[in-house]
Amino acid sequence: MFAPIRRYSIAPEKMDELIARISGVADIFEAMPGHVAYYLVRSDGGVLTTVGVFTDRESAVASRQVAARWITENVADLLGAPSDVTVGEIVVHG
Repeated sequence: MFAPIRRYSIAPEKMDELIARISGVADIFEAMPGHVAYYLVRSDGGVLTTVGVFTDRESAVASRQVAARWITENVADLLGAPSDVTVGEIVVHG
């Protein structure tokens, strides 16, 4: 399995609105081949982290384009480009 992980810095005053609007992105990933799971993690200090889990690297990499398109069309006014993007193999899970 493979995981694309994205970190975004969000203005704290925009976080609640963003989370209310971004929940629809999970449906997009669920429709993708190889989808296993999707997580949205809200951290202190205006950091939002997304973690996808896919059965293969190709699906995990393809999710980057899907995410970018969805963000542009739905929440670009609240969310810019991620500050960090990683796609890697999941080697331990529980």
